[in-house]
Amino acid sequence: NTASPSRWVSATSNVAAPPITDPGSPTWPPLRKAISLGLSFFSSEPNPVVDTHISTAFSLLLILALPFCGWVILRKEEGLWAGAVAGLIVLTMSEFPIYSFAAMLETQGMLFFLIACTAYYLNRDAGFASGRGQKHVRWILFIGFFGLYMTKYPYGILLILSVLLIESVSYSRRLVNLVKDSIWPHYWFRWSLIFPVLVGAAIFVFLFRTQIGLPAEGKVYKQALYATLLLTFLDLNVHWFRTRLQVRKILLAHQLRMYAWGILPVAIWFLSSPDRFGAFLGAGLHVQEQGRVFAWSLLVDTLELSALMPLVIALLAAGMMVISRGQRNLRTWVRDPMNAVVLVILGNLLLLEVLTANKQLRHIYHLVPALVLFSFLVLFKRYRPGHSRPGIISA
Repeated sequence: NTASPSRWVSATSNVAAPPITDPGSPTWPPLRKAISLGLSFFSSEPNPVVDTHISTAFSLLLILALPFCGWVILRKEEGLWAGAVAGLIVLTMSEFPIYSFAAMLETQGMLFFLIACTAYYLNRDAGFASGRGQKHVRWILFIGFFGLYMTKYPYGILLILSVLLIESVSYSRRLVNLVKDSIWPHYWFRWSLIFPVLVGAAIFVFLFRTQIGLPAEGKVYKQALYATLLLTFLDLNVHWFRTRLQVRKILLAHQLRMYAWGILPVAIWFLSSPDRFGAFLGAGLHVQEQGRVFAWSLLVDTLELSALMPLVIALLAAGMMVISRGQRNLRTWVRDPMNAVVLVILGNLLLLEVLTANKQLRHIYHLVPALVLFSFLVLFKRYRPGHSRPGIISA
């Protein structure tokens, strides 16, 4: 992996970042630079090796976080062992040693994606979110979602898109009620209708500018789309704040927490710079390295033992089917936190497949630790509270 990085997924992952760079860069998230800058105060002179030490530290934290996250999720010893086994499998990733001793962002992305998936599960687990973890779940959401976004901007955006998709499937009626009772009355036949109309017009011009005789190149299209989205975002959030009591009646508690502590900080940072927004918009069409589909690469290329990942996926599929016996329909099946977080991980893989032409293998590496961990957790999963349907091993 010595090629120049793709702007879509890996604009920050191939070379060591200098200790001090522009924090407003549209493609370089500032988290790694902030860590490097902090460590530079303990060194008498600039040392590029510091960034490799940061990657090594993130690798060690990842291996320690896997059993800890497993224990927190299941709250029993089996979760600890599942995380330990997952850590051993992660160590067999074909290029994990390289990324652990290089100034790249892959291991940092693995850690924060794991935290984000754990946060999403715990936020949907009523026993944790409304019990002993009530005071902590919001901060876990913030660290996971915002930390992932500040590692690589596209990773955070794709995670949010996948989460929104799963939430829409799980609670489609609440989404309909949100549109019908909150969004629609705010815009229909009101002066604020101009905001979504302008967004629609800007999207149309951006996508079909050549067909309607406009020049193909020009920043004005991205700037127009950015300005209209920013105005609509501000208007809608001000409206939701003013009518927050009504919104609380429409959405569930875990959805409100997820938006306030996971999605909103990312959206604010994303829309705080027109250059950052424009760089993200244009990055999806950038092609750096063609290759086979991500799903196949995940199965046969991510681990040194090519047969190991298919076995992990088979265990995952079997566990999800066994723990879901008796579910009446797709919505109730997806509402289970374990099923939901697995679908979020797979949704990220699907979105990467659809939205980027860059098929470098390392662009799916951040998904592997979380996918492997939850593949083992489903083996020990028990429905809580008030349910006794077990996982495979705990049957």
